[in-house]
Amino acid sequence: MTLQNQGILALVRSGLEGKAHPVPQGFDLAQAVNTLSAHGLLGLGYLGAKLCGYRMNDPAMQVLTAAFVPELARNVE
Repeated sequence: MTLQNQGILALVRSGLEGKAHPVPQGFDLAQAVNTLSAHGLLGLGYLGAKLCGYRMNDPAMQVLTAAFVPELARNVE
């Protein structure tokens, strides 16, 4: 399993369980956004990233937020 897949699974698991799971060192959150989006996991990825300590001023978190907010708005309607 690739480092990126391990990181994505850690984020999704964190989002599902509501507690932080370790993200592997070298994981690229910004690069994971496309995979999270393709599998309909942006919400869990976003929640997991917040639980894992990513801050809103982190450029990768801003990329994730920019992808997640329109999906959230679409689902609220």
